[in-house]
Amino acid sequence: MIKLPTQFSPGLLAVIAMCGCLDSGLSILPGFPDAPTDGRPMDATSGRVVTRTGDRYDGMTKSAWSGSIDRKPFEIDGPSEGDWNYDVRGGTGSGTVNGSPALFASGATHTCTDRLYVPVNLDGASAANVYAFNNLYKDAGANCAEPAPADALCQASATGHCPSSLWNGASAVRLAGRLDNDGIAVSLNGAQLYVNTTAGRFYIVNAATGGTPTAAQTFDARAQVGGNVANFTNSTPWPEYFSNYVYTALDYSNNTRCRVYRFDITNLQNPIFVDLTTGCQASVVHYNGFVYVGGADGRMWRVQETGNTLAVSGAPWPISYTADAARGAAFNSAPTLDVQDGGQDYLFATTNDFLGATRVSSGATTVLDINGNGQIGHNVNPSTPAFDFGTHAVYASREGQVRRTVFAPATLSFGAVTSASTQGTGDAIDPYSSPVVFQPAATQYVYIGDGGGRLNRWNTATMGSRKTFNIGNVAIKSPIVIDYADGNIYFGADNGLVYQITQTQLN
Repeated sequence: MIKLPTQFSPGLLAVIAMCGCLDSGLSILPGFPDAPTDGRPMDATSGRVVTRTGDRYDGMTKSAWSGSIDRKPFEIDGPSEGDWNYDVRGGTGSGTVNGSPALFASGATHTCTDRLYVPVNLDGASAANVYAFNNLYKDAGANCAEPAPADALCQASATGHCPSSLWNGASAVRLAGRLDNDGIAVSLNGAQLYVNTTAGRFYIVNAATGGTPTAAQTFDARAQVGGNVANFTNSTPWPEYFSNYVYTALDYSNNTRCRVYRFDITNLQNPIFVDLTTGCQASVVHYNGFVYVGGADGRMWRVQETGNTLAVSGAPWPISYTADAARGAAFNSAPTLDVQDGGQDYLFATTNDFLGATRVSSGATTVLDINGNGQIGHNVNPSTPAFDFGTHAVYASREGQVRRTVFAPATLSFGAVTSASTQGTGDAIDPYSSPVVFQPAATQYVYIGDGGGRLNRWNTATMGSRKTFNIGNVAIKSPIVIDYADGNIYFGADNGLVYQITQTQLN
């Protein structure tokens, strides 16, 4: 992990990046090492700070990558022979993949050294719960090696390929607790993974070697707060690029308290933290010296970072997004930030049947009802909204539908709503997966997995021309990770499988 010199704070660096005076190598900053030019982390945190430059990686590095948020079209590779799925239950016959996989791409085009990391909702006491793969592809761009002998946990397409499972035997990763909607985050240089578990543990795992928990750096939050019910659920850590800091939030005291942490990865045992007077089961977002997290009380909280202290922001924070108390309260998803020019930033979040937008400078908020089927009380959906800077369109999912509305910053208002129904039939509050915006070629699309085993894709301009990929009658609850370099799509499902498919497999 790259260390930020003491004369530059993460917030200041973000401001420097946004003003356009930060070059791709960061060489203008004295004592500051060059940003990596040969790799990129892609995980659930990637698109949650959206700038004119692109996602948060692009915004910080001014990189030349063409990502899902900066909308630069490029042609994907031809049909791949390498589509596959892999059973990450380790032969247990149980376990799901509902947290976000993470990908570290080694370069601007895919290579056999690219790595995919997959969380599993299994207790590390009985099975491995973090997997790693390389040799992901078989196509004109990268004809990667096949496992030898053949891997019985992999199912390839008819003319397909299987990746190489890297951590087996002594190197298998068995973290205490489960990874229940807890995604994997990757450091800027791809050397470390950051993982939360339901046992109240925060882990740093060596991304190259894996290893047992004794070989990983570990912080036991239960020992600190003095309670066995402390847990990380729906909680993906937030590494701040170009610093040694990772941010996350712990739920404890039977969902009545939340502790927001800032970890220094060089000294996990002495984090700074602040407590909220509510529980939390959602991921945090950190930007420009503030941490944002949704609470169990249906309010969005903001924590201010000043030097080595964290403090809860005062009025008008925390801000309520729930206009109808009968519909429940708790936030279970992370917000998405729209970083505008001129110093105005906006936060989008969903709770229950509502999509809210907040101007963070003033706390002014508008709320849109996105209820899809007339039912109420849907407070367990961890789907995070997606935002497209080019059109100011916001995408949010509820009750078998993806809703699109265009946000007007000047008037703090949402426009007309366009809806598209998911193809697979899930439960009343499906889809759980978060929408993702991506432009693989000339047309921009929005993607989401549903509870009936369909990966859905629509043209964003019309929310029409739907294409799907069918994995069978099993729920897709994990976020979708798309490889910006070639358009490959990764996601997990309740059958304990992780999938790689290409754009050409959508039909």
